[in-house]
Amino acid sequence: MLTEYLRLFFYDVIIGENNITLNFRHDRKLHIYEIISNFHNTDLKLEDIAGELHLSPRQTSRVLYEYFGMSFSDMLTETRLADAKYQIEHTDAALTDIALSAGFQSYNGFWKAFRKKYGVTPNQLRRRKGFVCGRQL
Repeated sequence: MLTEYLRLFFYDVIIGENNITLNFRHDRKLHIYEIISNFHNTDLKLEDIAGELHLSPRQTSRVLYEYFGMSFSDMLTETRLADAKYQIEHTDAALTDIALSAGFQSYNGFWKAFRKKYGVTPNQLRRRKGFVCGRQL
């Protein structure tokens, strides 16, 4: 009887710890995602996220790869590209303005990354969506 009680007690403790660990991991993953989503259009650095998480940049890199399967720079670029694509499809803002507002340092860097990711240039996507020079076709 005592053995059964102890087994159930320790099982509960182990499961409880795992739930705490899973909740902590989920919260940290969500926190990272929110930082990158909210600040992708700034000069965000790995060190900024590391400071928020109270980890070293190297540990933060490992955590990012473990949680998201990509490096910080890849995740930042993906987020910026998704933002730019949305703006191209839903606004008539100039492509240069979109690139800069999404966080890219130059239009050329944006253009190359966009074409590599989506297989079309930003202009081609805008034309496909029916916008040229900010006017609906």
